[in-house]
Amino acid sequence: MRRLWRDETTTFTGRFYQVTDSPRVAPEPVSPTLLVGGGGPRVMRLAGGVGDIASMIPRQETGEWSLPASLADSTMDRMVEKAAWVREGAATAGRDPASIELNTMVFRLAVGADAAARRDALARDNGVAVADLGDSTLFLTGAGPEVRDRLLEYRDRVGLTYFSLFDPGDDQIEYFAEHVVGALGSEPSRPHR
Repeated sequence: MRRLWRDETTTFTGRFYQVTDSPRVAPEPVSPTLLVGGGGPRVMRLAGGVGDIASMIPRQETGEWSLPASLADSTMDRMVEKAAWVREGAATAGRDPASIELNTMVFRLAVGADAAARRDALARDNGVAVADLGDSTLFLTGAGPEVRDRLLEYRDRVGLTYFSLFDPGDDQIEYFAEHVVGALGSEPSRPHR
């Protein structure tokens, strides 16, 4: 893809597609940002080697969505490991590991004054234990300062530069914007390790 954006013409024969003398598809010097998402070591290293953004998501080994498996593969420790694979891939490709943005998805929010009740409902509705929600990037639960501190911990320990919120709900996104994002705006950026 990068050759299609960079070179005057590109010829490529791969396993799944072939391109012959394709002209550049993006004008210079604009080059689209490439996000590579996955959860296993091979894709995370690839993301570090070729991507601008590595989206670290839970690995689905069966090919089907499994919340229990996703919870186990989206803990702080797993995110630290995935980030290390991204940085390893970048270093192997001769790229600056710090130049790769790290992203993950938040599946659901349970924030606000009634966060405990929302957290209980999330666990019940998804067939998991409340305790399993706490260490997963898939769920952000708690009052504003608690959620803000959790995001800062992911930034500082993992190097996450941003989160994508998946279907947060109108009331939840309003609270999140006011009590979490507003508070994060006052936090200085710190480089990750």
